[in-house]
Amino acid sequence: MANTDLERKYFFKKQASEDWVDITKAFLGVKVLGISGFGELGDAVNIYNEQWQESQEEDFLITGASGKIVRKNIDLSMNIIISRRYVDEGLHDFFDEQDIYDKFVGELLETDFYVYSEYTGMYAHVVCNKSFKPTTTDLQRGAKSHILVTIPLHCLDKPTRIVKECSSGQQTNQN
Repeated sequence: MANTDLERKYFFKKQASEDWVDITKAFLGVKVLGISGFGELGDAVNIYNEQWQESQEEDFLITGASGKIVRKNIDLSMNIIISRRYVDEGLHDFFDEQDIYDKFVGELLETDFYVYSEYTGMYAHVVCNKSFKPTTTDLQRGAKSHILVTIPLHCLDKPTRIVKECSSGQQTNQN
């Protein structure tokens, strides 16, 4: 029997108008171990500040018509593992971790996409614009074969919380 842990937890879609797709369903044998960084804030990009040698007090200015701080977009880290232990036993002999890794990287990371975490209730429009390589590539080890990789994802906008109905019937606030 296949290990079904981590199903229905992480989703993706290529276009904003599409439906969310479970990563574990789209890519056989792939499990997302976690996506970190959704709660981070980037550095401010529209603040000028200067401290002078005669004072501890700093001068600062927030630029822009809104008067609000604008921040750099953050990066997320998506940790995945690819292994035949996550598929039905009848498929073990035909499963190739390297082929699935190549398919995952080729199809999902070929362009920008949206990623959603059921854990945080947040989604982000992302692109993989940095290099990466597998942390571990243990192949030709039967049921113990696996590829473990951390993929850097750059957010193209601020991550957004998906609005859900509260038990009172009122919607919760978005970011």
